[in-house]
Amino acid sequence: MAAEQSPSVRPGPLGAVGRDAGAALGTGRRGLSADRVVEAAVALADAEGLAAVSMSNVARRLGSAPMSLYRHVADKDELLLRMHDTVWRSASAPEVTGAPDGPGWRARLSAWCHAQRAVLLAHPWLEEIRLAERAGTPSQLVWLDRGFACLEGTGLAEHDKADALLLLSGFVLWEARWRAETAVPADEVNPLARDFGGTLRGVVDARTLPSLRRALEAGALDAPGSSYGTFEFGLGRILDGIEALEQGSAADA
Repeated sequence: MAAEQSPSVRPGPLGAVGRDAGAALGTGRRGLSADRVVEAAVALADAEGLAAVSMSNVARRLGSAPMSLYRHVADKDELLLRMHDTVWRSASAPEVTGAPDGPGWRARLSAWCHAQRAVLLAHPWLEEIRLAERAGTPSQLVWLDRGFACLEGTGLAEHDKADALLLLSGFVLWEARWRAETAVPADEVNPLARDFGGTLRGVVDARTLPSLRRALEAGALDAPGSSYGTFEFGLGRILDGIEALEQGSAADA
């Protein structure tokens, strides 16, 4: 019989989320399994935030003893990785077609970014899991592969493609986080939160902050009419930059 793994030794991200979950155990109508544990943890994070996810809280949600979870996940760190991998795998990265009459690289990258944003807005807690730990999970590698596929045929060097994908993913992550953190609850009474631009117009003096005052008078800091306004603007400018880089690469060839 193989020796039990020491509690102080954790598998890396790939090993943790890549190994088989094993047979379900338990005596209830649905025995415990790694998939059930992760499913319950994701539901808990969606409802109450990542801070609510603990082995004891997940066990309570499943109607099980906390120690029973350790037969399926090594510890909370592995549970978080499995949660992250499961959500991104369930979302499915957009398929990329290389057909001549298919969408161009710009449309493909735009779809790739919109798909990422949808996942992050649906599960805001995803960005709280450390990048260094989640980057090598199987689902993230699939999304990264699709990103590189979006740029096939552009003539860009592979390292330029990598930088472009990192820039795009960083923007998507920031915008989704900003959107989640600035969402105004229906019962919000803070005037700055409910009407940022209008509140500032009442206190910003044109004599001391003239440029900001002009922007406020133009309504530049009022709430956008569409939740996609800021996102589409930023995404479009990044894609413009990638297009300029592509054209420069073609001219140098």
